[in-house]
Amino acid sequence: MNHELVIAYSNDAEYRATIRAIFSMSTEKSLLSVVDDVDPVSLDENLYDTAAATKTLDRVYAETRSNPVFRRIYKHAAGFMFSEDEEIGLAVLFSYDYLGVFYPCLNDDIVKDSDSPVSPVFQALYKKLGLEPI
Repeated sequence: MNHELVIAYSNDAEYRATIRAIFSMSTEKSLLSVVDDVDPVSLDENLYDTAAATKTLDRVYAETRSNPVFRRIYKHAAGFMFSEDEEIGLAVLFSYDYLGVFYPCLNDDIVKDSDSPVSPVFQALYKKLGLEPI
């Protein structure tokens, strides 16, 4: 995972490019790219590297699952999908609506070894999720 990546997107194409960068997905085009009647969104979906996404999500979860702050956030986010599964919550946090406020929390925790729930990045995430701060 690229911890120096600046998360900034304003449309679906930019979000997809951001996800590809975070997950270190291959940018190689397959034979599908030469098919003229495939729209860009369908092409992008067909080229999605599930293995790279799974590897990154598994690593993030392994590095944060023992942290009570992250566990609380994951459970709350999972609730948006009518679940209590923390890994579902993690996937929700990588969605279009939450990635911009969630990713800085990963950088704050993993890179800086700070899991302070009162840090500004965590406060922004709590607000976006509608979650009461600790």
